[in-house]
Amino acid sequence: MRRIRTLLTGTTAVGLLTAGLVLGAPAAHASGSGSCVAGDGSTGKGGDGCLYYHANQVGGYFGSAYSINYQGHTFGGCNKNSCDGDGQAVRNNAASVSNWDTACTLHVWVYPLGTSGNIEQSISPWTAGNLNSTLTNNEASQTWSGPGAC
Repeated sequence: MRRIRTLLTGTTAVGLLTAGLVLGAPAAHASGSGSCVAGDGSTGKGGDGCLYYHANQVGGYFGSAYSINYQGHTFGGCNKNSCDGDGQAVRNNAASVSNWDTACTLHVWVYPLGTSGNIEQSISPWTAGNLNSTLTNNEASQTWSGPGAC
């Protein structure tokens, strides 16, 4: 009985994983990995937009190459010898940002995508900095702009 239950659990997990691969991910601007890594300008592959728990890119981080709402996402990992924020919700918890893309501009927004009157901070390619006083611990989404597939 235990072996059958284990087999069924494994089969269900594989089925769910396959369904996720078939459905695919939402449209992206580029091909960043979500690990806060730099894009490779020579191959045209983009990097990630990354938020950090503390100022100056310290603590837990969250990276995405997609235009997304932050609700439901959490910080993971450690950066600059600090794990503060690891496991915490991203929305309304970030203090700094980096744009690892080679060509696209990252926009961090106060409100979820699609909200009128939204307030944003733009982060140029290959730059990092602290979120402004309006966005620190008050961010909800990100989008991309620029040439080509941004």
